[in-house]
Amino acid sequence: MTEPAKQRYRPSWSVIWAALSILITLPFLPSLMGSAVFDDFDILDGSALGGGHSLWEAITSPFIFGYYRPLVSLSFYLDRSIFGTNPFFYHQTNLLIHIVAAFAVGWFVWTLTKDKKWATIAGFLFGIHPIQAGAVSWIGGRTDELCALFVALYAAMLVNAIRSEDRKVWWAAGAALSLIIAGFAKEQAMAGFLAVPAGMLLLPRTKLKWPHVRAIGAPFFFAIVFFVTQWMTFPQRQFTAASRTLIEQAEFAGRGITHNLMLMLTPVPSMTNVYTFEPSRLFGFWPVITGWLALFGLLFLTWRMWKSKPEVSWLTIFCSALFLPVSGVMPMPSMHLAPYRVLIALVPLAAIASLVLPGLTKRWKYGLTASLAALTIWYAPMAFKHGLEWKSEADIYRAIAASDPNFISIHTFHGGSMAVPGPEGERNLERLLTWLFDGDAWQDPEAVKAAWDSDPDIQKRIVRNAGLHVDPDDIGAASLLSLALVRKNQDNMKGALAAAESCIELDPLGGRCCLIAGDAAFDLGMEVEAKLYYKQATSRSPHDAAAHLALADIYEKE
Repeated sequence: MTEPAKQRYRPSWSVIWAALSILITLPFLPSLMGSAVFDDFDILDGSALGGGHSLWEAITSPFIFGYYRPLVSLSFYLDRSIFGTNPFFYHQTNLLIHIVAAFAVGWFVWTLTKDKKWATIAGFLFGIHPIQAGAVSWIGGRTDELCALFVALYAAMLVNAIRSEDRKVWWAAGAALSLIIAGFAKEQAMAGFLAVPAGMLLLPRTKLKWPHVRAIGAPFFFAIVFFVTQWMTFPQRQFTAASRTLIEQAEFAGRGITHNLMLMLTPVPSMTNVYTFEPSRLFGFWPVITGWLALFGLLFLTWRMWKSKPEVSWLTIFCSALFLPVSGVMPMPSMHLAPYRVLIALVPLAAIASLVLPGLTKRWKYGLTASLAALTIWYAPMAFKHGLEWKSEADIYRAIAASDPNFISIHTFHGGSMAVPGPEGERNLERLLTWLFDGDAWQDPEAVKAAWDSDPDIQKRIVRNAGLHVDPDDIGAASLLSLALVRKNQDNMKGALAAAESCIELDPLGGRCCLIAGDAAFDLGMEVEAKLYYKQATSRSPHDAAAHLALADIYEKE
């Protein structure tokens, strides 16, 4: 008798998905050790949630003083009510949302393909991508993880609404509700509405009849009206984007498309910490050309696959709708680039990868396994490293300053230069000021104002960097003030006084520069000069208690 052939063990899908949960969690474990950074402190103390005193205040007030994102505010209000102000639990919630979002992406691909293997691959590729690290590790990054979760649910329900034989209205209503909720996490999600008409053209197995089109479209009509009404009803900060010519906007779009496509498709560690177009300018005009060629290439592929691979064509439209608005095609409220902004575009991109990878590797028996292993080896260490960079303000500041040294906000308004010990922050600020002034004129208080006013390209450099229409004097003064504070913290009072005096020349109405100048002069034994600076500080900032106390100390010593 011949022995029966041994059957190869095949794990159940519950085991596979349990293993998937572990695999997409491991690279992001450093996030649990992170502290609060930047805007996180406003979230923990409740000020970013309308004060944090009541649920109604949280969902009707602008999130972090600027955006109407009630879902995000609600989640943080619940965290704060249950866990208090311990950052660990906020990071824990972010990680759990990340895992659930990966499962939602898997469900979306399963509804599209009815194949559990491709669904697993999509959830895995979404969950392990390194640009997830910033959103998971930064408490405030929950905005993008929540948005991605509901975008995936929206996409899955939309597919069901288009392809199901019955209950189309219910699936469409669920999809419309999910889209609204995603928009209440981040308004960028509303661009995903383009997937509705594209889906009705590309996804049906048989041509949709008018009653079906109406049944699917009606919930989305009411959803858009409701979202716009809420958006216009509740207050939020009005951002003024810098005015640009059509050619300048086209340049920004080309650079942004190139950067974000590379970030999603071929990420490298330095790209996860780039927030301006300055690094791309090292390559001249080539990133602009590459970006526009890539966009036209996407349009061409969408057209070519319209009939042969309609699902891939639809996913390409969906992905483009989510990442193009944050790629310089339209002015951003602040920062031209941010890695976490393209996170929601990973939802359709992971689906595309799960459909395309098997075809690319079918000629080799172990091609798919080898491809997934290579992506894991590539992505997981990068995600782990980037998560470690978000452990503290000093760590993320160092990482950003190394990759994007002329990013103004991280040096000044976010106070990153003051988070690092020693002369490191001082050197970075000096390098930034030299770039801003296109020279060393910032070191001479008597010449700083003339040099600043006589340079016609300063506004262009600032707009190119920050993206906002701002008063150049504010940027120059903020940079010099940061330098004065860093030098003062290092007991370099002579250097602090010089930087503060230059700051006063650029910002004659600001009292903070005068206060720092007074402190430095007093420590240098220049009590007469210190008294004059303190008087200027109290007149320019009459509500600054520190300035009044410093002046009172001078009078007391007299």
